[in-house]
Amino acid sequence: MAQENDDSSGTNTAVAKDDEWWASVVAASESPEVIEAMWRPRSESMTTWGSRCFDHDLNPLPGMSQDAALEVRLVRYPSQALCRAKFEVRTTLALYARSANVNRIAAIIADAQRELAERWGLAFPAASTAKPHVLTRGRRGLVRAYGKGNIFETQDKALSRLQAYGLLAEIWRAALIDQEAVTLARVRRIAEDAMAEDNMNLRCLFVRSDAPGGVIDERPELTDALLTRVGQALGCRALPDGRYRAPLEPIVVEETYPAGIVRLVAEDLALEQGVNVDTVLRKTLQPMLAGDLDGPVVRLTPTEAAAVRAAFKRRQADRERDPED
Repeated sequence: MAQENDDSSGTNTAVAKDDEWWASVVAASESPEVIEAMWRPRSESMTTWGSRCFDHDLNPLPGMSQDAALEVRLVRYPSQALCRAKFEVRTTLALYARSANVNRIAAIIADAQRELAERWGLAFPAASTAKPHVLTRGRRGLVRAYGKGNIFETQDKALSRLQAYGLLAEIWRAALIDQEAVTLARVRRIAEDAMAEDNMNLRCLFVRSDAPGGVIDERPELTDALLTRVGQALGCRALPDGRYRAPLEPIVVEETYPAGIVRLVAEDLALEQGVNVDTVLRKTLQPMLAGDLDGPVVRLTPTEAAAVRAAFKRRQADRERDPED
């Protein structure tokens, strides 16, 4: 992780003065050679101005050692201006959103960054001032990539479900080869064979039924109820004898996900988000599958984001007036 200095006043600093200041900083800071010896290799040309280290229990350490589990350091390439200074955070601790100590770790990192910035008189943007957005190619233009229900979070969930349900669609198709109707037990047997212990590429799409309690895992679990939902979404009809008749149209999964599978994922996301299924289809799944949500990630303040959206709307209006342009 890195956070770059936002103080552009250093860009006009004279080279000689810059080099003099740089030499004084390096002389007063911790030795980069020691840090490089303790952690994985990094660019030799990047020099460390200062660092703060902590052990696995988040207790501060006097310097880099084998006990270090978290390091926050201030670095810069000597060839770059002072405003290009940035923070690096390297750790062996769990930093995923639901880990027990994530808030404490974040607070310690923030304190260390603040201390190092103040030590060298550098100004960094306030937390959450500039937030990530995606400049998409679709009609929505600029979309947020932060906060609840953001584009990254929604697409990650949708893609994992599409992959899992798409696999089950292939399994239903395989089960119905040369069959007018099949039992759910046959479909289940083929699914379990496909997701054997040695096939992690497929097995990883579903949560293990024996997973330890207390662990939040949003992957679907392979159950008879899920197999039934997928089969019905594909058009398989339940018969009085408990078997499922093949759909009127063949199951096609080679080029894209079947429409029934896409709607099934939309139902899951709509239930989680408390919105209408058609809204999820229109705003998320359909543009995602069309590639309209792809684009570069940019960090913008609220004012900058508003300006980009306004410019995008003006451009859209111009295109509608003059479609040939």
